[in-house]
Amino acid sequence: MTPKLAEQEGTAMLHISIDRQGHILSTQLLKSSGHQLLDQEVLYLPH
Repeated sequence: MTPKLAEQEGTAMLHISIDRQGHILSTQLLKSSGHQLLDQEVLYLPH
């Protein structure tokens, strides 16, 4: 189920580390949206 179908809303804060070539080295959820499904989607987006 997608967050839209579940009618979940929230704001998450994400930290992304990248190298000089623009490759993602790591992602870290700094602040939860309050919904596990949304947090998982936020971590997936940069990849």
